[in-house]
Amino acid sequence: MTDRARQHPWLRVQRLIRSILEVRRDAVTHSALNVAILFVLVVACVAACRSLDSVKPGLGRTIEIRGHTYEEIWRAALRVADEHAEILERNEALGVIRAERTYHFMGDSGWIGIFIRPVAPSAEVYTVEAVFRPKAYGQIQMQSWERKTLRDIVDTLQGRPLR
Repeated sequence: MTDRARQHPWLRVQRLIRSILEVRRDAVTHSALNVAILFVLVVACVAACRSLDSVKPGLGRTIEIRGHTYEEIWRAALRVADEHAEILERNEALGVIRAERTYHFMGDSGWIGIFIRPVAPSAEVYTVEAVFRPKAYGQIQMQSWERKTLRDIVDTLQGRPLR
């Protein structure tokens, strides 16, 4: 096994890009190659992004809440979403809150969704689901926003301050 075979794949990619860009070509071929490389990089960047539409029920963490009304749970969920993100969509009739966590020094920018089921005013048990999707695939999360969102909703319902 050679030393090059042991190198990290990203180093091999960098070496390949550098060798492509350093080869001498005529002006037309060189500019066309630069445009093609730029196009591939832009497509890769766009393909790595997510949108608010990627936050859907059934993809997150859930808890069951008993002993509270739908209105109390809705207000607690709104308070938590407003505390941690910018609310972009809220529909009390459907039990849906979608918000954007903008860039933060901790790096956890992404989309947050809170879904409350059922939307009946006086059910015995309510299921609250929190979904967090980073804005880019492969983005490292510093903490579980799904877990934190649900914990903060429970804390709010119990009259405790947010952590």
